[in-house]
Amino acid sequence: MALEEKLRRLWREWPGCAAPGPVDDGGVDLRAFAVEDEVMLLRRDETGRVRVERRTRWPRRERLAALHAMAARLDARRGSPEAWRSLATPAARALLPRRPEALPPVTTYALHGALQLVPLAALPLTGPASAGPNWLSERTTVAVHVAGARAAANGGKGGKPLFVVDPTGDLAGAERSLVAYRRWFPGGRFLRGGEATPAAVGEALAGAGWLHVDAHASYDPVFPEMSRLQLAGGELSLMEWSRLPVPRQFANLSGCRTASWPATADSGQYGLGGLLARLGVGWVVATRGPIPDDAAGRYNQAFYRALAAGAGVPAAHAAGLAALRPVQPPWVWGSILLLRAASAVAGQTSWPLTPSR
Repeated sequence: MALEEKLRRLWREWPGCAAPGPVDDGGVDLRAFAVEDEVMLLRRDETGRVRVERRTRWPRRERLAALHAMAARLDARRGSPEAWRSLATPAARALLPRRPEALPPVTTYALHGALQLVPLAALPLTGPASAGPNWLSERTTVAVHVAGARAAANGGKGGKPLFVVDPTGDLAGAERSLVAYRRWFPGGRFLRGGEATPAAVGEALAGAGWLHVDAHASYDPVFPEMSRLQLAGGELSLMEWSRLPVPRQFANLSGCRTASWPATADSGQYGLGGLLARLGVGWVVATRGPIPDDAAGRYNQAFYRALAAGAGVPAAHAAGLAALRPVQPPWVWGSILLLRAASAVAGQTSWPLTPSR
């Protein structure tokens, strides 16, 4: 009983388990939820007024079967893009606005319940493949609003990037990317291999402007609160992350399932990545499924190349997905999510970038 009570106290300390405060939509553009055999899509217009954008009949049994099939495809990593398009089309009918061509450069969604299983970036815009944009992520950068996310804190100037690369020594793609990270951000701090211990990472986070992690992660759907990142000589659990300093600009958790969490009635918890958003990190890149090492490396190099050139985080995320689309199927790049804290700004990062040519 003493252990059970201790676990209860620990769980109450985790961000998101406290009593709910005032609702902050944080710039949510589209909100989707299901009511019996129907999916409702709400839209907030430029004046702040919320209206019904779309009502789509989608019988509950069919809907849940389709959503879980999409999630299974992310895990299995097999099939054809054509099969994915057919599988994802019912979700696209329910979740795309009436005029997707009119979407802004960044579109923030809040998804409720099992709709959180949908990889929005990989929703098809059309039926058969065409010469124009075929996927939602080609039309707009999709960001996901995390339930309970705090307003993004001001990162300020002077915080250096922290790169945690290949703590377990078995990620060849991460090692190749490290050369580019050092070239683009020579003033950053780099913890590589055996240097990236839990203690070293915790100490380095205190002064970090942003965080990048190339590491293995673990997730158990039965015990999601046991999610953790594998570092050198140990692990950092979700509970331990909640007590560490967090970077105020963004974090890129480049590991498998760093955004995985069971569906919730609110707008989603999203695992380790969602935890950082609730702690005030403005933008978080995290993954809903397993991500191949070579795909992660290609995404990250495109992401940081764009960032070093002065792009904001959403534009850098778009560049990363664009680098993957020609060479990876949609269930790979679609599983890379951009999570958004409340009121996060889409512009440039505030840390001065001095890329080396």
